[in-house]
Amino acid sequence: PSQRHRLLTISLLNKKQAAADALDSQCLFQAGIRVVGKSGVGWIDSYPENLVADFRDPDPLADENVNRVLYRENRTFAIGHGCGADWIDGRPERVASVWTDVLPVFETPATSADLFVQGPTGKPTRLRVSMRLLAGLDPNTDGFSDIDRLVKEYTDWIRRLESRVSSIAEPSRPTATALIEKCRLCAERISDGLSLLRESGSQAELARRAFRLANHAMLTAQLRSRQP
Repeated sequence: PSQRHRLLTISLLNKKQAAADALDSQCLFQAGIRVVGKSGVGWIDSYPENLVADFRDPDPLADENVNRVLYRENRTFAIGHGCGADWIDGRPERVASVWTDVLPVFETPATSADLFVQGPTGKPTRLRVSMRLLAGLDPNTDGFSDIDRLVKEYTDWIRRLESRVSSIAEPSRPTATALIEKCRLCAERISDGLSLLRESGSQAELARRAFRLANHAMLTAQLRSRQP
């Protein structure tokens, strides 16, 4: 923030007076405050992060530091005291108004396990890993080629994340680097596990059998959940 910025605290004070047995009649029930600029344009900047820098946890993977990186594009424009604060949806850089909310409501976006990657033509294509194949139900293929592609796309995604670290605020870069390192370790574990499944010998065969049984169990659970 610059010297022209101001951090405002706005309060609502009930100064009405009443007898002790009539206080309820003078109470403000679910009252609210809305702050709007005269111009109607975005004039409220996000809450300054430097005010909480002195309280930053030194652990890069502390929950607060991780959330600051993951949700860095979701800015905070107001903080409620004894109530919620709200503003327009989306990820605006500035907002024209903020308001209090006694019972804030947020609709969580739907999530899906479907993965889409860029195909040879540049269009998104669906990346599917068949549990039926991994369960050993098709004698012609083991389905490992699907995992190979999944690992490749995952490692490519990790490399793209690495190229974006420099765009993150410097105090949060150690957290971003630590998170990417955890992703890299996951990719290595997947690759190591796939290599084990492709080995020969009794130990590898035992691992393959356990792998097939696990996928068969998950496939059965998925199919059962679709039944009426």
